[in-house]
Amino acid sequence: MIKIFFIFLITLLFFQHHPLADETVNIEFILDASNSMNEPVGTEKKINIAKRVLLNLFSNIHSENMSTLHVGLRIY
Repeated sequence: MIKIFFIFLITLLFFQHHPLADETVNIEFILDASNSMNEPVGTEKKINIAKRVLLNLFSNIHSENMSTLHVGLRIY
């Protein structure tokens, strides 16, 4: 859980307006969809936590970054 939060925090900070707005940035998110992600962390499954984090990240991408940001999602 701490690892997911740390990745979320780093990525969220990056998505804020950054000084490299003229440079293209490529980010690929990798989602583990294996059976182990059905295990609970507290009362919630790991997969549901990961999905929620990804949705929050995608909704926080600022529109001024859209032309310079390429985002990919790989699920395994």
